[in-house]
Formats: sequence, structure tokens, C-alpha cells
Amino acid sequence: MVRYILLVSLSAFLGLISCTSQPVQIQTLKERESRLDWSLPSGFDNTTKIPDETQLFSLSDAQINEFKRFLKKKDIAVLPGHQQVSEYLKTMTANFNYYGKTFLASDAFRLQKGNCMALAILTTAIANVHNIDIDYEKIHAEPVYQKQGSIVIRGDHVRSKLIDPNFQLADKAFVIEKPSIVVDYFPSYGGQRGAAVKRAEFLAMIYSNLAAEAYVEKDYNTSYYSAKRSLNYDQNYAPSINILALTLKRKGHLARAEKVFQYGYQKSPINVELLSNYKDFLVTMGNQALADKVDQKLRSVDLPNPFDYIKLGFDYLDREQPKLAEEIFRKATVIAPYLHQSYFGLALTYLQMDQSKDAQYWLEKAMSSSFQSEIREQYRAKIQAISIGNG
Repeated sequence: MVRYILLVSLSAFLGLISCTSQPVQIQTLKERESRLDWSLPSGFDNTTKIPDETQLFSLSDAQINEFKRFLKKKDIAVLPGHQQVSEYLKTMTANFNYYGKTFLASDAFRLQKGNCMALAILTTAIANVHNIDIDYEKIHAEPVYQKQGSIVIRGDHVRSKLIDPNFQLADKAFVIEKPSIVVDYFPSYGGQRGAAVKRAEFLAMIYSNLAAEAYVEKDYNTSYYSAKRSLNYDQNYAPSINILALTLKRKGHLARAEKVFQYGYQKSPINVELLSNYKDFLVTMGNQALADKVDQKLRSVDLPNPFDYIKLGFDYLDREQPKLAEEIFRKATVIAPYLHQSYFGLALTYLQMDQSKDAQYWLEKAMSSSFQSEIREQYRAKIQAISIGNG
């Protein structure tokens, strides 16, 4: 079986960010040196440049003027501001090419392409021009996976809400959710609403994206400095800790990489990619006892996203550990019984254990749980193949 050694978490976002004019407060590196060692390791170029926050969301004068001309259209001018931004986005992204790269706002505008995070950056820039506030939230939906060499990149999902600028909260009133327009470039994507994302975390996600993309391209200088910048915004952001550790490992700084993994293990919220990579790192370093401890933590914690369980279950299948895979897939079926992927995982688990009748049962469950005819047909074909094999 193929075993994916490195699992770099690349957050591919589909949404917007609150357009406050106040910069996010960043802790100085000196204030955090006791937590992570930020002295420059050998082999890294200290002249490497990465975009700052202003550059992320800057548009050219010509691009701003194009947007303002759109606002003067008779049918647009009468709309509330958040709807004006929404209508402009619909128009300008009609032929948008979802090329998988995190472009800055001006580049995404000019090239008319970019991944979901690039669209989020672009839309943030446009909303900033029009002084529209934005809330956004994570969505627990099926991630998008890409494999490049030995690296697996997982893309997660965030959607945004353009806030009605005319909304005013009455004195002593309480509102659960402000009136808004949901902006989701893949409205059929589905999924469960997750936690709200604050601006600092959103910025950490952007720089984590840049770090992951640079890592894939073997540009370890940009990967290092982008991960470092990400952690300035959110010092415990697990995907960036993961990428930073992998980058240090690639450059031969094994002791530093181990300390970064340890920091993430102790400080960050549970992250499947980070802990999986840490476990693999410990195995290669000959520390099986601690690797087993990390593995136990992975299996014992409650993960908020059922797809984290599903991903972990497939990791165990890749390692030919079907009993552990069965345990994890069953957790996924409990918290999200409507997801066909966990039932499919159980089917593969029982096939790996040569229990074809059980595998057929779970394939039938997977087929009945899928809403996509193409996927149902794939499951039907697998069920028939198993039936023929048993016949």
C-alpha cells in the first residue's frame, strides 16, 4: 500500500475576513523566545521576502476604480453595501479559474484565478474598499486532498458572511447572528458549521498556506519565513507548527524540528497532520515509546471534525493496522452517521482483514448513505466484485 509520509495541512479557504482597519497585535519574537527558538538556523537565507499584511490585501488604483464604476450602475447603487459587494463578486468570478495557488489580492484580480484562499484575500480587499464587515466560519465538510510526490495536502473549507451595514443592535439587545449574505463559491459543498474564525487566525491561515505551497515547491526559505510569520499571528496554530517542523527536518535541523514538534504536541489543539508527522518523525528517530504515546493521543481524543477521524482511519489502513482503523472509523460513524466515507473505510478495513461478507455489508451502507449517483455506482460495482469473488 502507498504510505503518505508527509501530511502537510494546507488550508484552502472559501470565504472572507472581517475588514477592520486596526492591525492585529503581534507578539514580538523576543516575547516568545522561551516557547520557540527563533534564532536563524544555518542554511536559511535571511534576505527572503514574504508579503506583509498590507500587501496581501492591496489592490491597484485601476482595480479599485473598476469596482467603484460597478457601484454606480443604477440597479446596483440602490442596494445595501454588503449586497453590492456580493453582486460584484458574482460578476467578476463568473469565469474564475480555481487554480490551486494562494495569490495576493491584486494578482488574483488581474489573473482571474486562484484557490479559495486567494478568493478570500481578493474579496477581503474589495470589502475593505467598501467598508463592509465580514464574519466567517469553518465548515466541517469533506476536505480536498492532493498528492504531490510523498506529500499529501489537505484543503479545508471556510465560508464567509458579508454583514449588513445597516444593522444596528438596540440597547441591551442580544443577537445570535447578525443579518448577512453568505458567500460560498461552492454552495453545494455542504457540511456542518464549525467555529467562527477570528482575524488573527485567518491571517495565520494565509501565511500557513504560503508556507505549505513553498514547501511543496522545495522553497524552504519561503516556507520557513511564512510559517514563522503565521505563528506571529497565532503562536499555537498547528498547521504552521507542522510545516515549520517539516521544513527544519528537510534542511537537516533534526533537533530543532523535534523541539517544534514537541511544542505543537504540548501547546496546539489536536491536529491530525501534526501528530501523524510527529509520530513518523519519532519512529525514524528510533523513539518508538513516545511514538506509541502520540498514537494513543490521536486515538483517544475527541475530534470535532468527523473527517479527521476518517483521515486517521485511512492512515492506519495505509500502515496495515486494520484493528486501529476499525476503531477510528466506528467513531466517525457515531458522530456523523450520514457520511458514506466512514462506512467505505470500514469496508476496506474488513477487506484488509479478509472478511469479505462484513466488507460487503459496509459497502452497502456506504452506497445507501451517498447522495451522488456516480459514487453510488462505484460502490455498487465494488459490491458486485465482492459477490463474484465469494461465488
